Amino acid sequence: MYKHGVLLSREPWNISWSPNEVRVSMQLIRKDTAWDAENGIKTHKLVDDLIYVEAASLDNGETFHISAIRRDVDNYVDRNVQTKLIALAKTYISVMNV
Repeated sequence: MYKHGVLLSREPWNISWSPNEVRVSMQLIRKDTAWDAENGIKTHKLVDDLIYVEAASLDNGETFHISAIRRDVDNYVDRNVQTKLIALAKTYISVMNV
């Protein structure tokens, strides 16, 4: 059984960016859960098909757009997923700025 997760990170500001620019990198991961019958326990492992997404804001995190998508070989990050990731980036920056 696969479960999905998202690792978020605010990118450190870069001198080449505009003063109000904020970037959030996101790694979409899958975790495989299986049953180890020999030891009688659940096992977990990360599946090696990370998708990298970057969301950028030019207004200190008020609005975001997807600025990069890498390693999305099966086109998982469609418009619907992008909308959710933008909302996630905005929420993440809001929480981190508290």
